[in-house]
Amino acid sequence: MIAKLQLKGAVVEYNDPFFQLISPTRERFQLTDKNSFEIKEAYDLNLLSTDNEEYKIFDFTSYSCPLVDYRNCICKRPQKFFQT
Repeated sequence: MIAKLQLKGAVVEYNDPFFQLISPTRERFQLTDKNSFEIKEAYDLNLLSTDNEEYKIFDFTSYSCPLVDYRNCICKRPQKFFQT
């Protein structure tokens, strides 16, 4: 998903408590050594594509940037919330 968004011109940062650093693979060589960032509201959009327990309890209620939840797992949602 990261590579597809970047191909569209997006600047992408990711957060994953289990994968702090993207390991080299043949399929994702262009993402090798990309670091996980802290979740913050300074983005144009937050996109949730995994349902880790940490995200289920994370408090997004004060965030003004939109959140798209592909896994329908967020409990503490911001005002601008979209689920697929």
